[in-house]
Amino acid sequence: MRLDDRAMAALAILASVSLVGLHARALSRETVLFRFSGGTHGANPYGGVAVLSSGAVLGTTYDGGQRRRGGFGTLYLLAPSSNGYTTKALYSFSGGDGAYPTARLIGDGTGSLYGTTVAGGSNGAGTVFKLTPAGQSYTLTVLYDFRGAPDGATPYGELLVDETGALYGTTFAGGTFGGGTVFKLTPSGSGYSESVAYNFGSGTDGANPYAGLIEDSSGDFYGTTYFGGTYSDGTVFELLRSGSEYSEIVLHDFQGDFDGAYPWSALTADGAGSLYGTTVNGGGPHGYGTVFKLTPYGSSYIESIAYAFQGGSDGINPYGGLWAALDGEFYGTTYGGGSFGLGSVYRLRHSGSRYVESVLYSFAGGLDGAHPWAGLVADGSGALYGTTVLGGSSACGGGGCGTVFRLKP
Repeated sequence: MRLDDRAMAALAILASVSLVGLHARALSRETVLFRFSGGTHGANPYGGVAVLSSGAVLGTTYDGGQRRRGGFGTLYLLAPSSNGYTTKALYSFSGGDGAYPTARLIGDGTGSLYGTTVAGGSNGAGTVFKLTPAGQSYTLTVLYDFRGAPDGATPYGELLVDETGALYGTTFAGGTFGGGTVFKLTPSGSGYSESVAYNFGSGTDGANPYAGLIEDSSGDFYGTTYFGGTYSDGTVFELLRSGSEYSEIVLHDFQGDFDGAYPWSALTADGAGSLYGTTVNGGGPHGYGTVFKLTPYGSSYIESIAYAFQGGSDGINPYGGLWAALDGEFYGTTYGGGSFGLGSVYRLRHSGSRYVESVLYSFAGGLDGAHPWAGLVADGSGALYGTTVLGGSSACGGGGCGTVFRLKP
């Protein structure tokens, strides 16, 4: 099944983001756009950023806010200015309205933004929220409070919005079998109604999806589960749509050292229908994670390892997904490894019948940040943007509260 352009953009970037891809060029100059300190702007940005057409950078932090350290997370905006960027705290979560956002925000083309929180809300199981522009700020509305067993709990992944305004996503836990769900929020009057499209954990179908979904032109969804499958090392799955119902097909069962284990991030697709992603572990004797490819073959897929991380300066444990460039190259981050053991930004370039990895930047753990968790996005000039969970300052117990960074050609 050939994925359409919407799916090829598919790490749920804002509708207003420039989707001009990167071309082959060297990126090595890192600039820290903001260093978090644990105050009202937040701390520990596990989620990636979105770059608006205005050049503004928008994101979430897992911690901090009005309660400072021990807070429930924030939404922040970096606006371009003559001296760099002006940072604004857009919203501070209080717990009852959600807690600990980890996913990148998405947009619907009208200026509204959508996201998830891992916990908090009326039932403590997480929320889906909407940000509506209000002058120079945003108003937050909780669209749905998860309840756990019946409808899912702990939504880590990014949302997907379709042309009708319906929102789709995953929960890591909850559902009928406790292995998480794929859910749908359908606009209904002045609110939304929730339905579960699929319950994970009934057998070898996969369990506990961290990542969000991508969609093809037929309305079918593709995603990953962190656990479950035949070998309990995670899966790549497809949800086939038939009217209002969905059925699941496991496209690949990971087998640990053989081909990778524990895919955390969302998938990326190319124009030929191949699917790409990362696993946090596995992929050979080192077990430091992989970049994998699923190639369509008849009615099924063949999996291959595009790159297995070696555990040294090339990086280890790629939690973040891949950013696909127009020229077929991929860009990503590793949580560890690199020259200083604190993470890296890497490029994967196709060369003949194989892929060659090169490290574009190694984090040193000081002012430049440490341990990038999320993937990257690009602007129209080819600059890459991302976040680090730690580093950047001496705040937050001395390990730093994280950064927002940019790598320019």
